[in-house]
Amino acid sequence: MAAVARRVIEPVNAAQWARLDSMLARTPEPLVSELVETFAGPLFDEMSAGGAGGARTSRLIVTILSDTAEEARSWTGPGEDTVRERYLAAFARVLPGLSPEELRCRMRGTLAATAVGRSRS
Repeated sequence: MAAVARRVIEPVNAAQWARLDSMLARTPEPLVSELVETFAGPLFDEMSAGGAGGARTSRLIVTILSDTAEEARSWTGPGEDTVRERYLAAFARVLPGLSPEELRCRMRGTLAATAVGRSRS
C-alpha cells in the first residue's frame, strides 16, 4: 500500500512544491485564496473528474486523510510531510491568528473536500 500511495502522492507533492515556489517568488505575501489554490490545485490536475482512475485515487487520499490511527499517513513518505510543513509556514504567515493545530486541520479539510469531490466515478 505504501508503494501505491507514494505513486499517487509524489506527483501531487512535486506540483504543490513547484507552485508554492513560483507563487512565493512572485509575492512573499500571497492571499489566502492563492495559497489554497496552489495547495489544492494539484489534486485537480492529477485526478481526472468522473473517471474510475480519478475516483480510486480520490478514495485512497480520503483513506489516508481519515485514518485516525495515522498508519495510512505513513504510506506517503517523508516528502509529503516536508511539503505540508512548507504550506503550514506559508499559511501561518498570512493567517497569524490561527494556531498550528487549526491550520493543519484546515489544510487537511481542504485536501479531503477536494478528494471527496472527485471520488464519484
